[in-house]
Amino acid sequence: MLIGLCMSCFLIGSLWFLIGIGDAIVFRDNMQEATDHATFTSAVLHAKGMNFISACNLIMLALIAVHIILGIIHDLALAACILWFWTCGVWINARRVYTTYAKIFKPVCGAIHYAELGASYGYPLLAAYKGYRIGADYGEFSPKKHDVTMIVISPSIIPGSLVSAGLNKALTSKGTGKPDKDGKPTDDKSLTSTSQTKKGLPVESKKFSTVCEKLGKEVVSAIFGALGATGVVADKVAGWIGKGVKWRYCNDTGSTTLDGGFTGGIADGNNSISKQNDKIAKDNAKLPKGSTPKAPLESVSAGSGSGTGKGGSCMKDNSSLDPGFDSWWGCDGPLVPWGGSENGSAWMQVWGINLHPDFKDKSEHRVAIGGRKTGVASSAEESIYFSQAEFYFDCKEDWKNEECNKDDNAGYSIQWRGRLRRLEFPQIGAMIGSFAAEFLAGLKVYKDFQKLIGNGGEMPVKGADGKEPEKGLAATGFESLVNSAFKKYVTDPVKGVINSAGKGADKLLDPDLGAYH
Repeated sequence: MLIGLCMSCFLIGSLWFLIGIGDAIVFRDNMQEATDHATFTSAVLHAKGMNFISACNLIMLALIAVHIILGIIHDLALAACILWFWTCGVWINARRVYTTYAKIFKPVCGAIHYAELGASYGYPLLAAYKGYRIGADYGEFSPKKHDVTMIVISPSIIPGSLVSAGLNKALTSKGTGKPDKDGKPTDDKSLTSTSQTKKGLPVESKKFSTVCEKLGKEVVSAIFGALGATGVVADKVAGWIGKGVKWRYCNDTGSTTLDGGFTGGIADGNNSISKQNDKIAKDNAKLPKGSTPKAPLESVSAGSGSGTGKGGSCMKDNSSLDPGFDSWWGCDGPLVPWGGSENGSAWMQVWGINLHPDFKDKSEHRVAIGGRKTGVASSAEESIYFSQAEFYFDCKEDWKNEECNKDDNAGYSIQWRGRLRRLEFPQIGAMIGSFAAEFLAGLKVYKDFQKLIGNGGEMPVKGADGKEPEKGLAATGFESLVNSAFKKYVTDPVKGVINSAGKGADKLLDPDLGAYH
């Protein structure tokens, strides 16, 4: 019985030990699942934002298509009125409908543009909050409560072009193919291939007039396709007709921006004048004393532009003679995929970080016999969990193919999706990390530090052969030291800020945002 009692105690302790190991395994699996779930959901919300913008573009496309149809009817009625004066009544009615519709659809399209802008900035922030909320849910609703702080980041959180140039260079994947005529590798995945400004999501603004050109080209291409006429010539003819439709029904004479000021040719002209004036100033500085300096050129004022002669507004019809000739067509209209992004690019990635979730269970205790301590709470080494997802346009061809994003097609199709992918950090991080590791490994101080930590705090003593014992860095001790320092000075302050912001957002937003794993 005595031996059996000892064995029973041993088996109970072993069972308790296995339960602890099982809890730690389940905890780690649960935390990785939480990270994957939050990251994937964030990518889904990014895709929802892109689909919302595409849906808005389709509404805009339909509204402008009706304008073109009414314009064609108006022109045909005008031609009939010129040839047969008794048909002028039809033309008058057609013109009334044509001009009245312009006063309706133009402010509606302007409002849609603002809605798209709000979505491009709002959805990434909403996705970040949803990721945080999912992490908190995993901590609150699990059988054993955990402090889980989830951070979900993506380039879409960074609006505009303030840091786009630097990120472009950092996230560029250099190709190794044969250089082209400009000396760049042919398979260079550079993200600096566009001068347009990114909004929040990887989208950029196109003028309202471009919708007319797209409509004309697509309709003619569809007709040619039905007739079996395809190829380069058919594409060029369709493109010319599209430009003709744009010139007649969507002519942005005296083009304006959202603030009502003239841009387009006037802005380009003033930029050119400014550059010439800089050159004149440099030349004047080199002239000898007594020479007559060359006078600078005068900039062009907005009033001297062609077209309506006024700045106009992007929220109303500014035309006087014909709705097809209006500065409104030069306003920022549909948002389409940004020129610096494509499927698989860094601009469509989402990264999730689960910051040191705690694993403590006060109800389970162990007896630390060696240290003569009792009532020690069981715990596991805290770690950081990472995950990556992406949103993408669901097509099987190359990004520039007609099925994908040729002629900005991806901006007019509700086919954006989200998916998890294998974790890959931007290449710049790996480069810096590799450099830092090689640099540190070569320092004598670092090698001595390795030996000091690896030998229990004492410098190793040389043996009889004059060589030091080969002991590497004691990983457990060193990692524990680094983890505790990182947790104290980085993780805990960041978790405090994130949790405070999350609780504030909880008071304003409904946690159920309609995105599920």
